[in-house]
Amino acid sequence: GQIINQPRFDVMIAASAPLGLKQIDYFLNDEFVGSSLIAPFQATLSIPASLLKSNNAAAPVILKARAFDTVFNRQEDQINIFIAPGN
Repeated sequence: GQIINQPRFDVMIAASAPLGLKQIDYFLNDEFVGSSLIAPFQATLSIPASLLKSNNAAAPVILKARAFDTVFNRQEDQINIFIAPGN
């Protein structure tokens, strides 16, 4: 339920895998917005123009993190965030 009020924001993921993690990919509403290749897995993400709104209501968005281990098994998790208008 975090409200994002800037066009760029930082994320940090706590994740582990028995075979070790290779990378984390980040998505906003299924649109790829970045990757982390080195632990600690963090990134500065930019909100795509397709998700920016100019009305007065915060827009709900799904932030998804997809983790890949060293043999490309994958697992993902997601949270809901809100994009403040005017970004």
